[in-house]
Amino acid sequence: MTIAAPAWVAGVSCAACLAAAAAAAADCTTEVAALARMEAELPQLDLTPPIHHQLVCITLETLVDFARHVGDHVGRCPASAYADKADGWGEARKRYATQFRQHRCRRAL
Repeated sequence: MTIAAPAWVAGVSCAACLAAAAAAAADCTTEVAALARMEAELPQLDLTPPIHHQLVCITLETLVDFARHVGDHVGRCPASAYADKADGWGEARKRYATQFRQHRCRRAL
């Protein structure tokens, strides 16, 4: 036995869908702004001698973390301004993670 829902229930759920979509779009916009600020503040990786091991590890970890944030963001917001950069940051993440292991760094963040 099925019970038909009143017509106004469909309107409420549709309004809730629209509100959720608007909130998600706002979240994507907020995330893009946060990623842009983070990207502007990323440290430069300096591997010229003498190498300060702790600074190299912190820099690599920061870069890997940022690349992960970009990938997560684009997964949630495929129309993001960062969608074009996602592949490049994905490759960079792999390179930085490899260097992180090669330098025998330990996670600090």
